Amino acid sequence: MLARRLLLIDMTPIGGPAATGAVKDVYFGDWPADRLLHVMGGDAGMLRIAAGKGAPRWLVQTEGLAQQLAAAFRPDLILYRPVADQPDLHRFAVEAAAGTNAPLATWTMDDWIGRLAASDGPAAAEAFAASLAPMFARAAVNFVISEGMAKAYGARFGQAFEVLRNAVDPSPAASDPAGSPGGAFRIRYAGSLAPETTLASVERVAAAVSAMARTSERISLEIRTQPHWRAMHGRRFRGLAGVSIGAADMDEAGYRAWIADADLLLVAYNFDEVTTSYLRYSFANKIPEALASGSAILLHGPASLETVRYLTDRQLAIAVTTPDTELLKTEIASAVGAPDRRRDLAMRARAHAAAAFERSERRAAFIATVRRVAARLPVDAEAAAGEQVQFDECAFVYAAIDAGARPGVMIDVGAHHGGSLKRFAAAGWTVHAFEPDPANREALLRATQGGPGRVSVSASAVAAEEAASAPFFRSDVSTGISSLGRFHESHAAAGDVPVTTLNRLIEDEKLDAIDFLKIDVEGFEWDVLQGLDFDRVRPRAILAEFEDRKTANRGVTAARLAGFLIDHGYEVWASEWWPVVEYGRTHSWRRLRRWPCETAPDGWGNLLAFIKPPCPDAIEDGFSLAVAGGSFGLSAERAVARFGAPPRPRSPLRRAIDALATRFPGAYRAARAVAGPVLRATGRRS
Repeated sequence: MLARRLLLIDMTPIGGPAATGAVKDVYFGDWPADRLLHVMGGDAGMLRIAAGKGAPRWLVQTEGLAQQLAAAFRPDLILYRPVADQPDLHRFAVEAAAGTNAPLATWTMDDWIGRLAASDGPAAAEAFAASLAPMFARAAVNFVISEGMAKAYGARFGQAFEVLRNAVDPSPAASDPAGSPGGAFRIRYAGSLAPETTLASVERVAAAVSAMARTSERISLEIRTQPHWRAMHGRRFRGLAGVSIGAADMDEAGYRAWIADADLLLVAYNFDEVTTSYLRYSFANKIPEALASGSAILLHGPASLETVRYLTDRQLAIAVTTPDTELLKTEIASAVGAPDRRRDLAMRARAHAAAAFERSERRAAFIATVRRVAARLPVDAEAAAGEQVQFDECAFVYAAIDAGARPGVMIDVGAHHGGSLKRFAAAGWTVHAFEPDPANREALLRATQGGPGRVSVSASAVAAEEAASAPFFRSDVSTGISSLGRFHESHAAAGDVPVTTLNRLIEDEKLDAIDFLKIDVEGFEWDVLQGLDFDRVRPRAILAEFEDRKTANRGVTAARLAGFLIDHGYEVWASEWWPVVEYGRTHSWRRLRRWPCETAPDGWGNLLAFIKPPCPDAIEDGFSLAVAGGSFGLSAERAVARFGAPPRPRSPLRRAIDALATRFPGAYRAARAVAGPVLRATGRRS
């Protein structure tokens, strides 16, 4: 898995209805939320901030904010998608890139320079290009959406550009692309009704369908678009025979089924100068999913656009590349009467989607690039005692064994409140948790009840041998030091508990494999390991706490634990923490070392053992996912909490400004260009 710290600066959220959100979901949807800090656009220039796909908060803009945020989060990579009509977001990206040494990547999906030249004039276009040039020059990698854009931007800016576009996981077609005999012929369109990109051509197709429907053709055009587009332009389609318009409120599965059940899937672009300037190099994010849908594609747009040229050159669509309503009617009528042609087009499109846009291959290539350009991690660094750095060893294991790739089996001995197992349960793992402390067990049950994965909770302690009962001790100073032995002055007897072994669990649950064994039982880790027949089941990864001050009097040390694991074929790492100052307070992590290594006599920590040694990339990913605080940076959640503000209701003035920005983007940009410098000069948000 990839778990580097990413500062993503992009207008739209990850996922959701926007096409750019869908393509980001392909590459960032499963990125660990605490390692992905997303700064995005908001209403009328307001910025928002979120951890991964979490709920966004408002980002209070102050002088030097971008540098402060980057310094606090300490990203391994900054990725920016340039958008000209979000000046505050663009300014934030420029300042963040200039104020940190983190590697930079850019991802250009639309030719904003061409659009500005057509809508706002050459001066605006050149000014935006001038702001991009130093970013492209500094970037470790510049992604673009198409080959045409890579060539044009490479010539203009003198830099190399790599193509990165949407990807899909082709699944079996939901229905016969030739349609149902005798049924109504369904043309379906899902997308925007933006005046500057699609509206005129969608209207033209609607007019053609309406004319055909009025002459008794059993044909329909179903439009699904965002509520604001429907509110603004829905009236244009009212009264048209055979044409309906609704909100794009389907979930992902519903949307895929809907497009797969079309007789023709419409892809449309306007023929005006603004559209052709803006989209000439763009490759529509919806194209891979349209090709993979199992439906034939009806393409209506100018041949000069990259998307149109791509589909027509490969004969993947029924194409009408002139703004001709009569020609549209002719081509649609021909498609209605040619089910074999539609079936052939759909099959060819699906084969192309699988070959050119297969999700796992595209993601693997992207991940390889990120690993190449992201900052290398100082896995051998040592944190100072006063830094209060935290290190989540279970997160380290999760990344090191790529636990998110497939569900596995975890045994959590000393599960406390469930903090160690929650990441694995969320990935669909089966977890057998042991927690003999009644109060901790109650909290554990609350944390796991109704949650993801399959988590069973046992009240037994685990040791080398089974016993009907054994004395148990707990503390009012810390909930984390309950134990079968008394080692702290605050320990008090808490009754007896039953004792089981790992071998008994394996027998009862018929386990033939254990993927992760985590043991944190306050000095009795050795005993737990003695209750496991390693010749029968050998866990892929083991975490075992060590603290010689607790166990040396019983002949158990970190060195003996590590030697035992090495003798059973494991590679061992030691995650060492600074000595405990006081139980009940937050402890401070110190360092990670591969065994053999020295550990401080009064130190403590966790041994991390792997039957298959993790590769260097996996070690770096584990380190990145595990460490936070001090010189290593805040987690994304903490950064959101520090810099974000709760959402607040919009005033009537703000709603009016939002409407202006949506309906008349050119006028809105012009107004901001005048008002922005004045407001900033007076200390007010622009």
